[in-house]
Amino acid sequence: MAHSAGLRARLIVLVFMGALPLLAVTIGIQAHYIRPDHEGTWIVEAGLLLGGFLASALITDRAGRRLTAPIEALTRAAARLAGGELEARATPAGAIETVRLAEAFNAIASTLQDLETRQHRLQDQARILAAIVASSPGPMIAIDLNGRITAFNRGAEVIYGHSARDVLGRDVSMIIPPDRLPEWNMSLSTAGGSDVVREIETERLTRDGRRIPVALSVSPIHDDAGTLVGFSSIARDMRPVRTAETKATDAGFRFAQALEILPLAVAVVDQAGRIVALNRVARERYGGAIGLDAAERTREFPIYVGDSQVPCAAVERPIGRALRGEVVHMVDVGLVAAGELRPVEMWAAPLVDGQGRITHAVLIVSDRMERLQLEAQLRHAQRLDAVGHLVSGIAHDFNNLLTVIIGYADTLLAENDVPSTARELKAIYEAADRARSLTQQLLAFGRKQVLRPTPIHVDDRILAVGRMLERVLGEDIRLKLALNGADLLVNVEPIQFDQILMNVVLNARDAMPSGGTLTIETLAVEAGPVEPGSPEHRADPRPGPYLRVSVRDTGIGMEARTKARIFEPFFTTKEPGQGTGLGMATAYSIARQSGGTIAVDSEPNRGTTVHVYLPAAGKGPAGTAPSRSALARRPSSGSECVLVVEDDEHVRQFVTDVLRARGYRVLSAEGRDEAVAAIRALGRPPDLLVTDVVLRGAEGVHLAADVRQERADLPVVFISGYLDDRIGRLKADGHTVFLEKPFTSEQLATTVRTILDRRTDASARDL
Repeated sequence: MAHSAGLRARLIVLVFMGALPLLAVTIGIQAHYIRPDHEGTWIVEAGLLLGGFLASALITDRAGRRLTAPIEALTRAAARLAGGELEARATPAGAIETVRLAEAFNAIASTLQDLETRQHRLQDQARILAAIVASSPGPMIAIDLNGRITAFNRGAEVIYGHSARDVLGRDVSMIIPPDRLPEWNMSLSTAGGSDVVREIETERLTRDGRRIPVALSVSPIHDDAGTLVGFSSIARDMRPVRTAETKATDAGFRFAQALEILPLAVAVVDQAGRIVALNRVARERYGGAIGLDAAERTREFPIYVGDSQVPCAAVERPIGRALRGEVVHMVDVGLVAAGELRPVEMWAAPLVDGQGRITHAVLIVSDRMERLQLEAQLRHAQRLDAVGHLVSGIAHDFNNLLTVIIGYADTLLAENDVPSTARELKAIYEAADRARSLTQQLLAFGRKQVLRPTPIHVDDRILAVGRMLERVLGEDIRLKLALNGADLLVNVEPIQFDQILMNVVLNARDAMPSGGTLTIETLAVEAGPVEPGSPEHRADPRPGPYLRVSVRDTGIGMEARTKARIFEPFFTTKEPGQGTGLGMATAYSIARQSGGTIAVDSEPNRGTTVHVYLPAAGKGPAGTAPSRSALARRPSSGSECVLVVEDDEHVRQFVTDVLRARGYRVLSAEGRDEAVAAIRALGRPPDLLVTDVVLRGAEGVHLAADVRQERADLPVVFISGYLDDRIGRLKADGHTVFLEKPFTSEQLATTVRTILDRRTDASARDL
């Protein structure tokens, strides 16, 4: 404004000075005509001069105003622009020069306004970008060309443990392991060539010196002129990935281990038909190796449907169907392996990747031969169990008959003095006694026999069954005995010992189909620690004295694999239907129950020796039942009241006759109801209860419990032809005994007298 005012003043002065002459002339002329005299002339001249001056001044002012107004407006607009009003504009007016000047000014002002708007926008974007980088969880670092850290975001602080304040301006090598510096320099070199380095897996150092895995991307930083000024790096923490990979690797390893020990054959085949994975069973049973063509293997080992012996068509093969997306399950299938057609069950299924594409097929094969054999063995065992129950039932009834026959024969034999009649009665008695032995064998078969471990001479027992063994072995096998047990005793159930010996002998006989020699040897031995690899190593007998019974054959022998399974139930090398696989398992079980064990020494084509170890029970005479004369010398009569409960009429009558003949008062009943009625009629419990274990519609055990509610110490004699779990429920005390059928009249009388006197007799066993 000051500049504009000065310019205006100068213009007015110039105009005024140029107008002075004209003003003087004008004033003179006017004065001459108004006052001609000298005075008037002066006045006129002066008036003319003043009027001209005023006119000139007016003309000059107007001209100045037209010239300076646009300039003043432009000057004011410039002042506003300089004051920060970027929207200030000048109005074009006046001379052409001032119009152009105003237009140029307006263009400059518009450019400045656009620049400021763009600058503000860039500043906003920079602030937003800085906030994003600072708050990003991904570690971001920027460095200059000298390697000094110029940016360090929050993500970097978290992963490296440093604060931005501590690291800004410091060399980036502080977070790089020394052995990783060459790798870092190579990345900078690559990024300096305007190539972004994308995710190289490397390591970085944390504040506490730990090395952590990261995936690093490096990018160049350029200024506006395109000049390289630094680098930026973005890291990704690989620890969660490594942890997941470790877990996946561990899971895969465990899964692979599970497949290895799985008792099923498992194979994985790719789309090209190549085997890429096989577990142990698949390798051992069906052969093959990774990389082989699965189609060739299936051609080598054809798959048959059922027993048709017609190979499956190619479209029916489970692997091909699975690779086409089917899930296959085939049960009635035979697979030829090692020249043998084996029944198998197959499963095949496709394996897909993350996109759902079929990449592989898995084939699982279950060999059904062992299962079918086990099922057959189970059915056979069930039949044996059914036969055992049948035999036990028959033996029970047969023992009732033998009780009557032996009992009355024994009574008549004791009372009859006629030689011929006595001879006939003795024959009847001996025949019935042999029948009793047969019944005991039947009960042993059905595992229902009464077990009575007794000190026995093993040598005598072997001699007693020698003739039966010869009949079992046949004419092609020679039996040799080398008995050196002397008078050594073993405490074992005689029938169980017979069963051990018989099972071992039968196994040896079957190992000599063409004949041979069977040797049975007994010897007193002292077992100590067993040396590994010795024949007795399988048995591992405890240290101590034993009587060893060795059964040696000259048969085909056994390989180590068969010998290791010889005591497994149902294991047999015989043809189907030729053996149950229970013989050696039963013998081993009995030996262990008796405190002993069994060891086997065998080699192929060199025969087999089975060593049965039974703990020695000292020396002395064998345990025997009291003789009939010894029993006769014992007092066996009495006057007590005895209640006899037996559902077999003949046995009940025999027991009643024997006891009445010895002075006892006898009440008899067929079953529980009659027994209860007899007790009520008596008005008190009897002095002794003699009852069968098994009664029609009831059990003798329950009857005894009911009667003992009135008299807790009531003596009870249980009689039965075999022992089962019902006997195990009897209370073991001095008031309960068990008498096995068949028994003689003397055995019955002595047992009754003994329990009434509350004494133990060798002919009756306390429970």
